[in-house]
Parts: sequence; C-alpha cells; structure tokens
Amino acid sequence: AKRGPTGIIATNLTDGQETAASILSDIKAVGKASGADVAVVEAALKEKNTRVVSFEAWRKIEAEEHKRGAARGSTAEKMTNVEQMLKVAGV
Repeated sequence: AKRGPTGIIATNLTDGQETAASILSDIKAVGKASGADVAVVEAALKEKNTRVVSFEAWRKIEAEEHKRGAARGSTAEKMTNVEQMLKVAGV
C-alpha cells in the first residue's frame, strides 16, 4: 500500500494489487539467482514473536467481515480491532 489504509476498501484494494504486482515482478526479475531464504525470514519473525497471517487465515477474517456485513444488510463490515482479527484468523 502506498499510503497506508485510508479511504474506501476499493482504494486500498487497488493499492494492494499494485504493490503485489510490483513484488511479483521483482521476484520474477531475480528468478533463480535470488539468495532469499524463506526460513531466515520465518526465523526472524519467530524470534520477534511476530504473528504472521497466512492467506488462509486472512480468508477467515474476510469471511467474518462478510458474515457481519450480511447481518446488517451490507456486503461486508470491516473489522478494525487487530486482536479480534487475529482471534478470528486463529493466529
């Protein structure tokens, strides 16, 4: 995201897609020559007690937002409490 979460969901979604496309492009450009080691990153995150939200866990959050929105006659209701999101995600 270019400026952090501001505005409406559609704005942030577009920024996220652009950022992901840029990262993917960088990964493809480096290709097999990359010295990146996922295990090193995972170890550093674990050392700092950083909770990581996988795509599967994020989908749980998204499903809960849709469920909450449907109960109020809306498409989704954005969760804003991080601890609550992590609990829903099982992280």
